[in-house]
Amino acid sequence: MSDEIQISEVDNGKAKVSIMANIDAMKYWSLQYLDYVEIIEPQSLRERIEDSIRNAAKEIWNIAFIELIMDWIKVVYANYSFLEIGKFGVQK
Repeated sequence: MSDEIQISEVDNGKAKVSIMANIDAMKYWSLQYLDYVEIIEPQSLRERIEDSIRNAAKEIWNIAFIELIMDWIKVVYANYSFLEIGKFGVQK
């Protein structure tokens, strides 16, 4: 981060902070405080943060989908034993 920081108060107790910093450092800092900050500029940093959030959401959705399928498989196997399947000629 930089030694040059400008802070100005805006509406509702919010503050606007201007700082010169490495874009990667600001990205990771911003992701830590995602619930509390909004990056106004540069646009390229906003886009990098959006990409990170989108990728994380995709990963979470994939994990949730896999867990859903695994739960469904457990329910199917819990409700149908091999003996019951055998009665219908699938297994002797």
